[in-house]
Amino acid sequence: SQHWRQGIGSASVRAVLDELARSYGVHLFVAVLKVANHRSTGLLRHLGFTPGTAQDVLTYEAEPDECVMLKPAPVAAALLGLTSFASAIALEPWRPYLLGVTAILLATAFALYFRDARRSWLVLLIATLSVAGLAAFPYLSGQILQAVSAVPQNQKSLTVNTVFLIEGMTCEACASGLQASLRRVPGVAKAVVDYNGKKATISFDPARQNRNSLAKVISSSGYSLKN
Repeated sequence: SQHWRQGIGSASVRAVLDELARSYGVHLFVAVLKVANHRSTGLLRHLGFTPGTAQDVLTYEAEPDECVMLKPAPVAAALLGLTSFASAIALEPWRPYLLGVTAILLATAFALYFRDARRSWLVLLIATLSVAGLAAFPYLSGQILQAVSAVPQNQKSLTVNTVFLIEGMTCEACASGLQASLRRVPGVAKAVVDYNGKKATISFDPARQNRNSLAKVISSSGYSLKN
């Protein structure tokens, strides 16, 4: 279309979302759409929607070729302090630039400090450590998420093992978040997502779960499967 990529669609959808939140008290927006609908998926990501969890896929009854994307209303997010690891995925392409700007600002702060030693070194130290922690978070968050989100794995006498090759994981947090989602799926006895190997190894009870449903959980979380 000659009107595509002029911001008309984004502005229209944003206006509708704002009106729903302001006039009708809507606190959560949910979109269920075809995985192959890349234009709509891109539009929703631009508006701040993030992939839903495995539980969201089941709750909103997404079909095998559909995905679920969610976005808290701005007011609700501010009041409830809602955060999500998935939201960081949208900023991943900009991370090197943001880190570069932050490094420049820190270098400027150090230069000002050494020009005037009376300035507080403690504030500068805290800021530096905070930036270093945030910069390293995507690489360390895998272990953090595994520790926080670990849930007891179901022990079954009969299980089937299956392996999925996954595309779209950009950091350890992606792998650990997906692993936690898979482990919460009913019938899954064990799930291990290997970020370096870009694969998920899952053991499940064939009487309660199947490979197609597990594939839907992965794709609905925002990742692609290799053939």
